[in-house]
Amino acid sequence: MILIATGIGIVTGLVSGYFGGWVDSVISRIVEILLAFPYLLFAIGLMAMMGPGLHNIIVALAYKEWVIPCRLVRGE
Repeated sequence: MILIATGIGIVTGLVSGYFGGWVDSVISRIVEILLAFPYLLFAIGLMAMMGPGLHNIIVALAYKEWVIPCRLVRGE
């Protein structure tokens, strides 16, 4: 799951850096909104919406993992 999240982050960072303009602005704002929430509170909120289960825990924790590679790739 982390590999998928990292792949998504790399692709979105590349798209943001390559196209620039409004595409970069939209992706950057989404990343900033996700980074504004504390990690565990965000995961707890997602778990409350998705319900119990090991698969849902993994998805909730990995959902926010794509933003860090996105910002790193965009910055480069």
